Amino acid sequence: MSKGLLILDRDGTLNKRIPGSYLLSEKQISPAPDLSMISTLDSIGWKMVIATNQACISKGLISTKQVTYLTQLILQPWLKLEESDIYICPHRDYDECLCRKPKPGMLEQILLEYPYPRDQVLFVGDSVTDFQAAKASGIHFAGVCWDSTCQGTVCLHSIGNIVEHLLAGGNQNERAF
Repeated sequence: MSKGLLILDRDGTLNKRIPGSYLLSEKQISPAPDLSMISTLDSIGWKMVIATNQACISKGLISTKQVTYLTQLILQPWLKLEESDIYICPHRDYDECLCRKPKPGMLEQILLEYPYPRDQVLFVGDSVTDFQAAKASGIHFAGVCWDSTCQGTVCLHSIGNIVEHLLAGGNQNERAF
């Protein structure tokens, strides 16, 4: 039985954010310092998916397939994600789509495809748009700030701190997030 659903942002959470640019090649991959701890959650039954805004696709800088590939490479040593586990909004801010965070469309799609009770879902991100999307979807949020400034009401600072918190029983019918 699964412990819950962990939705992870990509840039600034799993991989170093590239200020003013996009992750467009393997050479630019710079995983979170403690990302290896993510495998612990996978081994005890947490389902994990990625939710990422990637306007670089609509700008023609990279394809959806390339974004998926790079996302899989970030996690490859510790976690195998299928293409279907990576949710991508390819739109720009002004496209008025419903899937671009902070709008909840992408998270709502994930919740339709993985029907966990919302109190068993945790979204981990680094930005105010991540926090706003989680809040709009009625799911728990925890901020990480290893690469940025913490956002939201709870910041556990790193992937390692998130893993430690969940291993200690956090987010199980708890409103800490």
